Amino acid sequence: MGGSLPSSNQILDRDNAPVPASPELADYSDLLSALLENSTDRIYFKDLESRFIRINRYKAQLMHLADPSEAIGKTDQDFLAGDRGTGRRLDELEIIQTGAPLIDKEEREEWPDGRVTWASTSKMPLFNSAGKCVGTFGISRDITSRKLAERALDNARRDAELFIDSVPSILIGLDAENRIERWNLAAAKTFGISKAEACGKLLACCGVKWLSDIDSEIRPLSAATEPVRWDVSFKKNGEERSLGLTLRWIRPFASDKPELLIVGTDVTERKRADEELQWKTALLEAQTNAAQEQHRLINAEKQLLEQTLRGSVHVLSEVLSFSNPAAFGRAMRLRSFVQQVAKSMNLESAWQFEIAAMLSQLGCVTLPAELMNAAYAGDRLSPEDQKKYDAHPAVAWQMLSSIPRMKAIAQMIANQNIAHPHIEARNDEERREIELGVQLLQTGLAFERCQGRALSPAETAKQVRATCKGFDAALLNSLDDLVPPMPMLVRECAITDLAVGMTLQQDICNSIGLLIVAKGQELTYQWIERLKGLSKLGVIGRRVSVMLPENNVG
Repeated sequence: MGGSLPSSNQILDRDNAPVPASPELADYSDLLSALLENSTDRIYFKDLESRFIRINRYKAQLMHLADPSEAIGKTDQDFLAGDRGTGRRLDELEIIQTGAPLIDKEEREEWPDGRVTWASTSKMPLFNSAGKCVGTFGISRDITSRKLAERALDNARRDAELFIDSVPSILIGLDAENRIERWNLAAAKTFGISKAEACGKLLACCGVKWLSDIDSEIRPLSAATEPVRWDVSFKKNGEERSLGLTLRWIRPFASDKPELLIVGTDVTERKRADEELQWKTALLEAQTNAAQEQHRLINAEKQLLEQTLRGSVHVLSEVLSFSNPAAFGRAMRLRSFVQQVAKSMNLESAWQFEIAAMLSQLGCVTLPAELMNAAYAGDRLSPEDQKKYDAHPAVAWQMLSSIPRMKAIAQMIANQNIAHPHIEARNDEERREIELGVQLLQTGLAFERCQGRALSPAETAKQVRATCKGFDAALLNSLDDLVPPMPMLVRECAITDLAVGMTLQQDICNSIGLLIVAKGQELTYQWIERLKGLSKLGVIGRRVSVMLPENNVG
């Protein structure tokens, strides 16, 4: 098609433009009109004073205009809240003065009706047929969904880091080249080396004064496919200190690269007293999930926070199971009680009550096994031991209250043994939830004490109601709905014959008398594999007494 291109003025005002000299000009105008009418991007033209001289229909709709012509003669300041139009005017003045375009600038848009949107904008100088700059024109694309998703993901990552730093155990993550990628707050305090100083360096060269060739030791251990126990020593301030570590390969969400996770504790003081905490480990699976599709990214923060919360609760439960099996067993029984009662009461937010039960004994990680066994057996404790035992809910509160979305659960745990709980809540609904959580834990503990006295189900319910007088009526009525335990038989079997669902009828201790798993623990696949490994090494015996349902006896 021959002929010259139309000038900017002819394009911008087709109704007032001079009659084109050739049919091609009309074609160009039609093409521009079709673009302005149908584009889902915002297209606009402005004069030298930043007043609109033409906009497309999509931009008019965004500005709540019935027709694009309503914008002519007005500026951004007429449509945006505050002084948001000032920055745009300054950008356009620079374009007019320099002739340089502005490409892909992200702009925050605050509208008078309270809406906040984001746009990616490109602007260029507008020249007439004589080559003189007569204004500017631009194209903006709405990127609000992307910005919201990015913000949600950033917030989720920050919360995940808070969870990781709230774990009381050392947590170090190594890449495939044994360079440090993760270094939590517990590691920084233990070694006196900040995260910034450690990350990116080899473990052997991060500033820790190891007392062995750390690289040669970790190389064969990192090749293992199952979690590996590792004891290592280092010097800090001239003092030799010991660490009990566990190594495990994990694959974080939103990452194709595996990470060697090292979790452990400074066991120096406890190792000097006894070897009880040789079994204390911590396992954290840091989960992040960054969805690739835009409509899923909007929900990224919620999904990631839920996954991280579950992962953190799992880690804290694992810490308790390793360091104090008796306390872990009680916590699991409390969780089972709370699950049954919550189902009977049709509670919608039962998850937080279950977590409170699972972590109710978390403060016992600081207590010796002998003290816990005596307390759970109902033995009379010395005043000093009683004081230590009574403090375990407060210890758990200190560990959990700083974790986002765990403050209400921490208060439930802190008040589990208090007759008149002190509760801090943001509103009445949250206060009622915390009060119900406290009552569930106190009722569960009362139920546990009655179970230990071998009372009938009816007598147990009666005793618990007497102990928990004044509690929520629906909670106390639900005691009648508790499923009675299935008839069980006691059998002695080989460690190699253990099966999921069996319940231990005896404490299992190692060769020096340290408790590994307490009587009453229901066996899972993980526990069975762990016991098989210990038996094979000769750390525990080869046979054990268990309970199993009568209908499972062949």
